[in-house]
Amino acid sequence: MTPPLLSFASPDRHAAIADIIRRRSSNPADIRRMEFAGLDWTAICEALDLGCGFGLPAGLLARESAPGTRIVGVDACAENGAPFLAAVRAAGRHGAFECLRLDRTLPWPDRRFDLVVAAYSLYYFVDLLPEIARVLSQSGTFVTVTHSETTFRALCEAAGLDASSSPLRRLLRGFCAENGADRLAPFFADIERIEYPNTLRFEPEHLSELLDYADFKMPLLAAERGVSEAVRAGVRQRLAALLRGGGVFEMDKNDVIFRCRRPHAR
Repeated sequence: MTPPLLSFASPDRHAAIADIIRRRSSNPADIRRMEFAGLDWTAICEALDLGCGFGLPAGLLARESAPGTRIVGVDACAENGAPFLAAVRAAGRHGAFECLRLDRTLPWPDRRFDLVVAAYSLYYFVDLLPEIARVLSQSGTFVTVTHSETTFRALCEAAGLDASSSPLRRLLRGFCAENGADRLAPFFADIERIEYPNTLRFEPEHLSELLDYADFKMPLLAAERGVSEAVRAGVRQRLAALLRGGGVFEMDKNDVIFRCRRPHAR
């Protein structure tokens, strides 16, 4: 497993970081609900969640979907299988989990799924877009959520890291808010863009949350040479000095939802 994926192999820790993001966000709207708002749930019999993680979007998807809907989760981290299935089954829906390293092919027939989701994950497997369009039904919807290219730049600067050499920069060059529509256009005739402006704000009393958040993101933020304990310690010291001095740390977390329909025939 590559270093940028290691953090996501701990479902409990990932869930805790998701709670920190929710608490420190300036935008009170639930982006997960925005992903699925307005979908015709009666038309969705099978859904595919690519890079499903521990099941945060799938849990909501399952609760909103019609009885009998089957939701298939795919993730490179086997540890996410149990919590994903638990989230789906808690809503009384059918679930299946596949531990797959997503690259250039999907093991399902053409037009299999009525809904395909890739929330904060498509930049890991953007070359899979032709396959996503292939397995999506002609009347189905592909929903993907991604960051702005400038996301995390302020965190890198405050932590003394070089944002230009981080793995995250390479990932976001593949698929981000700024280039997402261009990446999607060859594969879908109808692309809807939904903005989610947001800022994360950490005040002095939130120091432990900021340190946890930065530590979780470290494999994506630190340079290719890896994340040594010395690097981690230096980041903690800089961020702690910032907040203990009475400062406030803010970072842009402007995300975009793309909802795509009418996949082009191959």
